[in-house]
Amino acid sequence: MLSVAREHFKSKVEHERLDVHRLDPGRIGTFDLVFCAGVLYLRHPLLALEKIRSVTPGRCIPEPHQLITGTARKGSGDHILSG
Repeated sequence: MLSVAREHFKSKVEHERLDVHRLDPGRIGTFDLVFCAGVLYLRHPLLALEKIRSVTPGRCIPEPHQLITGTARKGSGDHILSG
């Protein structure tokens, strides 16, 4: 997905794995759009959303399902965040 953005839109977008509770606009900047999957399953989802909001004056799309394969509970249909 990122390679498509880089190639098609000449974007400088990069993937970086970060702890949502340590997001800092001074360190990583701000973004027009933030898509976050699984954030509602964290121990403190509202705090996480506040931190995400600090790096996006634009739109934030909190997706209730996470996209990391292999962390869904078998047979339950629920998705959980590991860690």
